[in-house]
Amino acid sequence: MTDEPVSAEDRGFLYGDGLFETVRVEDGRARFLDRHLRRFERSARGLAFPEEVMEAGLETLESLQERRDGLWRVTVTRPGDGAFGGGVGSVRLRHRALPGPINGEGVTITCIEGFYFPGDRLAEHKTTSWIRSAEAKRRARERDFDEALMVSSDGRVGEASAANVFLRIGGGWVTPRMEGILPGVVRSVVLDSAREQGIEVEERVVLVGDLQTCEAMALTSAGRLVTPVAEVDGMALDVGLVRDLAEAI
Repeated sequence: MTDEPVSAEDRGFLYGDGLFETVRVEDGRARFLDRHLRRFERSARGLAFPEEVMEAGLETLESLQERRDGLWRVTVTRPGDGAFGGGVGSVRLRHRALPGPINGEGVTITCIEGFYFPGDRLAEHKTTSWIRSAEAKRRARERDFDEALMVSSDGRVGEASAANVFLRIGGGWVTPRMEGILPGVVRSVVLDSAREQGIEVEERVVLVGDLQTCEAMALTSAGRLVTPVAEVDGMALDVGLVRDLAEAI
C-alpha cells in the first residue's frame, strides 16, 4: 500500500483494470465488513487477479477496523506481468468524510436510457471502470436531478449511478434482479433484514412502465445506507414508506 501519486503505468489508470470497495467506518466500526470481504474475494477470483494481490486487498480491507470514521475506499489494480498491455498494479487507500444528511425529504432521480446492459457480466463486479456511472450522474445533474436511474434501451430498470434500487409497487417492495447490476453490500443487508422482519421483497425484472405505479423508491449504498427518493422524473413519491427498509438495517 502506498500514498505516492498513481503511476502513469498503473493498470487501473491505463485500463480501469482494478477492483475497489468503499467501506463505511462509523463509531469506530467498519460496517458490513464481512460482506465487503466476500464480494471483493468473489470478484478477485472471478477476474483471475493473482492470489497475492487478492490477499493484499483483503488484508487492507481488514485493517479498516482500526481506522477513523469515514468512507474508506480500498483500490486494488492488477499487476501487468503477462497481461495484455503491461503496466503495474497497486493497493491504495482513500478516505472521505461521512456524507451529511440529505437536504429536504429525499433525492430526485431521472431515467437515463441506454446506460444499463442486463447482459454485462463485468458490471456485476465493482471495477475501477466507472465512466458509465459517472456519465449517467453528470447527465442527471445536467437535467437538475440529484441522481440517475440507469435503464436499458428496451426499458428495463437497472440501478442508480452508485446505488441499488428498491421500489414499492402495488403495496409490496421489489428490486431488480442481479443481471448486469452490482450486488450491493447494503442491498444484501436490506434483503436479509427484511426477510427476518417479515417484509417481503421480490427480486424481478422491473420495467420503466412500472414507475408509473411506483409508490415509493429507495436507494441503497454504503455511503448513505438507505436513501428515500422524493420524485422520479417529476412524479412525487411517498418518502415515509421507505422507513420500513431504513429501519431494517
